[in-house]
Amino acid sequence: MESERNRDGARFWLLEFSWDKSSMISNESAKTWFAWRLRFILARLKGQSRSRRNKRRVLCLLSGGLGDKLMALPAIRYLRSEFANSEMTMIVSGVMPPFFNVESDCVIPLSKSNIWQRLAVAGRGFDCCFVNSIGLFDIGMELAAFVSGASDRRGPRSPDMSDRDTVYDRPFAFGEGHETVVNLRGAGGRTSATRVPYALNIPEADLSPADQDLIVVHAGSSASGLPNRWAPSNFARVARECADNGKRVILVGTSSEWALLEKIKQESHSSVEIACDRPLADVALLLKRAGCVVANDSGIGHLAASVGARLITIMGATNPDKVAPVGPNVRILGTRCPHGGCYWLNHPSDCARCVDLITPEEVLALALDEAWIHAGQG
Repeated sequence: MESERNRDGARFWLLEFSWDKSSMISNESAKTWFAWRLRFILARLKGQSRSRRNKRRVLCLLSGGLGDKLMALPAIRYLRSEFANSEMTMIVSGVMPPFFNVESDCVIPLSKSNIWQRLAVAGRGFDCCFVNSIGLFDIGMELAAFVSGASDRRGPRSPDMSDRDTVYDRPFAFGEGHETVVNLRGAGGRTSATRVPYALNIPEADLSPADQDLIVVHAGSSASGLPNRWAPSNFARVARECADNGKRVILVGTSSEWALLEKIKQESHSSVEIACDRPLADVALLLKRAGCVVANDSGIGHLAASVGARLITIMGATNPDKVAPVGPNVRILGTRCPHGGCYWLNHPSDCARCVDLITPEEVLALALDEAWIHAGQG
């Protein structure tokens, strides 16, 4: 929700993000007040931190989850082409997508909490700085953009905020369209598409032959995606019927999802396999190899799309027009929400668990569609 303040006749809005996503709540805590105040100060000082010499350097700051960073890839590649003769540095806060090391001259992975190191790198001085759309919810990203001294700062603002009330010289509105398009246009690129693919560059040496009988299932999600998780019993039925049809089924997830995967394995009464805590690069190659991937609306779903996997995405409360995975072989089931996606709507009183409206029969119809699975595979 928005926390409102007034200063010098100007109206400011700060979106405070609730990571449990059970609701977007009004927050008048000291943390929220400080974030609002810092944003106000940075906006007023943005003309006073300019680098006094042309460093021919570009800084890209990526925040959010795995999917958020993959959806920023078209923007990163656009900046790479616009500043072809400049050195690009990318700071990745949190999870690092696989094969990202080739997307920039220097890629620096940092933990979400390592704000001081982020500021230290930004303080080296840059010509241009770009923050991806989800960076709106991390005031530290705006602080790093300010510290960079860049004369050209491109980053997200709330739709209710004016351009002058941000630290950015070229702000773009968060949430207006699919995130791939929002990021690309925010970086300065142009497109008439409603969604933009973000294929990863995988070294040929790492690729292995496709296995049309392999089905990979991702039943988990980040903590913020809990309202979008399909029921374990549904995944169990899909796993069982796929196994009964001669498919090899592998459940992938993190160690924190082990109990969930074990539950699905036991309920399926079949010889499905479990693969936990594999490196993301290995997961990406497994997804690419599979005949089909079944996943919740999650970062792993976006990873599957980025490697061209045949992906069935189960979307519950989120709006596909804004955050659905994008790829040549993506099939989207949902959203069935009468509001077109209630993820951000504080769960309206008439809103059921939208993801429960998607049936195993729908998923199986695609997962066992041999014409789709075999299309285009060698």
